Amino acid sequence: MLGERHDPREAIRVLRTAESGEEIRVGDVIADPFGTSVTYLGPTMSRISGDSIWLPGFIARVLYRVDVPWVFLPTDLGAAYEDAPSRPA
Repeated sequence: MLGERHDPREAIRVLRTAESGEEIRVGDVIADPFGTSVTYLGPTMSRISGDSIWLPGFIARVLYRVDVPWVFLPTDLGAAYEDAPSRPA
Protein backbone atom coordinates (compact mmCIF):
# COMPACT_ATOMS: atom_id res chain seq x y z
CA MET A 1 0.00 0.00 0.00
CA LEU A 2 1.34 3.37 -0.96
CA GLY A 3 0.96 6.61 0.92
CA GLU A 4 0.46 8.50 -2.34
CA ARG A 5 -2.67 10.43 -3.23
CA HIS A 6 -4.99 8.96 -5.81
CA ASP A 7 -3.96 9.67 -9.41
CA PRO A 8 -6.77 11.85 -10.87
CA ARG A 9 -6.37 10.13 -14.26
CA GLU A 10 -7.53 6.85 -12.73
CA ALA A 11 -11.08 5.82 -11.93
CA ILE A 12 -12.19 6.46 -8.36
CA ARG A 13 -15.09 5.43 -6.15
CA VAL A 14 -16.93 8.24 -4.37
CA LEU A 15 -16.71 8.01 -0.59
CA ARG A 16 -19.59 9.57 1.36
CA THR A 17 -20.16 10.09 5.07
CA ALA A 18 -22.83 7.77 6.43
CA GLU A 19 -24.35 10.55 8.53
CA SER A 20 -24.90 13.31 5.95
CA GLY A 21 -24.04 11.73 2.61
CA GLU A 22 -21.47 14.46 2.01
CA GLU A 23 -18.62 13.46 -0.31
CA ILE A 24 -15.20 12.89 1.22
CA ARG A 25 -12.68 14.02 -1.38
CA VAL A 26 -9.08 12.97 -1.83
CA GLY A 27 -7.00 15.24 0.42
CA ASP A 28 -9.79 15.83 2.96
CA VAL A 29 -8.82 15.48 6.60
CA ILE A 30 -11.11 13.06 8.44
CA ALA A 31 -11.02 11.18 11.74
CA ASP A 32 -9.84 7.60 12.04
CA PRO A 33 -11.84 5.22 14.31
CA PHE A 34 -9.96 6.58 17.34
CA GLY A 35 -10.53 10.26 16.55
CA THR A 36 -7.05 10.96 15.17
CA SER A 37 -6.90 13.24 12.11
CA VAL A 38 -5.85 11.50 8.88
CA THR A 39 -5.78 12.56 5.24
CA TYR A 40 -7.95 10.55 2.84
CA LEU A 41 -5.81 9.31 -0.08
CA GLY A 42 -8.46 7.45 -2.08
CA PRO A 43 -9.48 3.82 -2.43
CA THR A 44 -7.08 0.93 -2.68
CA MET A 45 -6.21 0.15 -6.29
CA SER A 46 -5.53 -3.16 -8.04
CA ARG A 47 -4.99 -4.56 -11.50
CA ILE A 48 -5.06 -8.01 -13.03
CA SER A 49 -1.68 -7.86 -14.75
CA GLY A 50 1.27 -5.51 -15.07
CA ASP A 51 -0.08 -3.74 -18.15
CA SER A 52 -3.81 -3.60 -17.33
CA ILE A 53 -5.71 -0.59 -15.97
CA TRP A 54 -5.76 0.18 -12.27
CA LEU A 55 -9.23 -0.30 -10.76
CA PRO A 56 -10.46 1.16 -7.46
CA GLY A 57 -11.20 -1.18 -4.59
CA PHE A 58 -13.46 -0.79 -1.57
CA ILE A 59 -10.89 -0.10 1.16
CA ALA A 60 -10.02 3.51 2.09
CA ARG A 61 -6.35 4.55 2.15
CA VAL A 62 -5.37 7.26 4.61
CA LEU A 63 -2.17 8.98 5.69
CA TYR A 64 -1.31 9.93 9.25
CA ARG A 65 0.47 13.25 9.89
CA VAL A 66 3.71 11.39 10.58
CA ASP A 67 3.63 10.04 6.99
CA VAL A 68 2.36 6.60 7.96
CA PRO A 69 -0.02 5.17 5.34
CA TRP A 70 -2.86 2.95 6.56
CA VAL A 71 -6.10 1.42 5.36
CA PHE A 72 -9.55 1.20 6.93
CA LEU A 73 -12.89 -0.21 5.96
CA PRO A 74 -15.10 2.76 5.05
CA THR A 75 -17.52 1.81 7.84
CA ASP A 76 -14.66 2.26 10.33
CA LEU A 77 -14.50 5.88 9.14
CA GLY A 78 -18.28 6.43 9.32
CA ALA A 79 -18.51 6.35 5.54
CA ALA A 80 -19.34 4.16 2.54
CA TYR A 81 -18.43 4.04 -1.13
CA GLU A 82 -21.56 4.91 -3.07
CA ASP A 83 -21.20 1.97 -5.45
CA ALA A 84 -20.21 -0.60 -2.81
CA PRO A 85 -21.91 -3.96 -3.15
CA SER A 86 -24.58 -4.48 -0.51
CA ARG A 87 -24.81 -7.51 1.70
CA PRO A 88 -27.46 -10.07 0.76
CA ALA A 89 -30.61 -9.81 2.87
